[in-house]
Amino acid sequence: YLRTRMTIILATLLLGAFVSITEAGGPAIPVMTGGERVKKGSELKITCKYDDMSDDDDVKWQKDDVDFTAEQNALVSEPVVDDNKLKEEFVKPKTELSDSGTYTCVHISYPSIKKSLTVTVRGLVDSHIAKVEVNESKAASLSCEFAGDAPEAISWKDPKGNDIATKSPYTVVESTKSDNGWTGKLEIAAANVTEGMSGKYTCVGTWSDDPKLVEGTVELKVNSSVPMTSYLFLVLALLLTI
Repeated sequence: YLRTRMTIILATLLLGAFVSITEAGGPAIPVMTGGERVKKGSELKITCKYDDMSDDDDVKWQKDDVDFTAEQNALVSEPVVDDNKLKEEFVKPKTELSDSGTYTCVHISYPSIKKSLTVTVRGLVDSHIAKVEVNESKAASLSCEFAGDAPEAISWKDPKGNDIATKSPYTVVESTKSDNGWTGKLEIAAANVTEGMSGKYTCVGTWSDDPKLVEGTVELKVNSSVPMTSYLFLVLALLLTI
């Protein structure tokens, strides 16, 4: 009986040692670096680095727990192993708003050994109204919609590039949450809308942690409203020339 128990204990110890050796043979948790916040249209580059790797080791990339495919317009560099350290880069040359998400670098032989990085793409929503047309003496409201995290400030510039402050004839409305992101508005009171205000107004989103501005333009077209008396005088002038 004693011999049987000793055999069981010895087998348990050997099994534990084997498991420990097997787990120790895997690489350490990788290190990921890259842009956590990027501007729409700019390049997204994420680097994944593993220690204790061999030439036969490899990794794969996921976004929101789904493997990347070649159709997703992403470039993955060939893994480079130097001094038992593996380095691989994931590159998206031109980001879209839909590229926001959690990116994960996964060791193929040890799937539980992985690292993730959450990326937010900042930009303007393409489907938003880019042109507003009103008649003179009618109120005008311009707006722009930002995706991703909210800008800390949304400001406006007039067609000449001058900063617009909240003073007559303009009112800069505080940004509000919408279905797609955050919306900033610029309103012009009806009594002040004239044909000379036509042009492209620039909406600017700023964040304190990123010096890059996100800008978009909204075109305002103001139609001239000529008084009826002017038309009557014109008709009369034409009749007199006949």
